[in-house]
Amino acid sequence: MALWQLLLLNTLAIAVVSTPAVATKCQSYWLECRDPTDMKIHKVIISKCCDLNPVCVLDRGSATNITVVFSVKRAIHSMPVKLEGDLMGLHLPFPLPPDKNNVCKLSKCPLHPHHIYTVTFPLMIPREYPPMMVFLWGNFDNSTDKMIDCFLFILEIQ
Repeated sequence: MALWQLLLLNTLAIAVVSTPAVATKCQSYWLECRDPTDMKIHKVIISKCCDLNPVCVLDRGSATNITVVFSVKRAIHSMPVKLEGDLMGLHLPFPLPPDKNNVCKLSKCPLHPHHIYTVTFPLMIPREYPPMMVFLWGNFDNSTDKMIDCFLFILEIQ
């Protein structure tokens, strides 16, 4: 593992340890990866990674769900979502189905400021991917493909 990956893992550990516990059956290890200006991610839950382990371990060919609880700071009319892995600078797509690749397909838009929204996206682990450890980014964009906010977690594919 590269030095920058170890530093990020350490940052992720500090972020989760310092985050107050939220009453839920499942708590996942994640990090908000930018200073939010238009959106605030409150919680990310990876359904098969509920033990606060810093690495989410999933099998090739398996599927899980990612649930994101968030609020926006201004009206949003479209919010495309992308899931992408980063393996030492190599970008690996984790495509979402067309009916789940925009928050507005999962929740009624426009999204209104200061309301709490919950959306769930499927995460499919392609069988063709070799066993590896990647940083998985979930990017929320606006209608002009400018990133609004994102989350990150470490995924180990077995």
